Amino acid sequence: MEKKTVVSYEVTAAGVFISCPVCRGKKLLRLYPGTSATELPVFCRRCKRVSVLNIQPGEQANRVTLQRIG
Repeated sequence: MEKKTVVSYEVTAAGVFISCPVCRGKKLLRLYPGTSATELPVFCRRCKRVSVLNIQPGEQANRVTLQRIG
């Protein structure tokens, strides 16, 4: 069974933003309720690392999971 790590997020007046899972840098990616992706590589300008995320559509807090850190 595969262990899933839920990525932290921040809710602001401008929307929902996920943070970098490595350095916790803010505003890595903006999410909308219909946003979905599988194996999405996301680059953090602060720590210079690439994280691969899986995003499910919806409003729940655990919809963004970390697949791996490169």
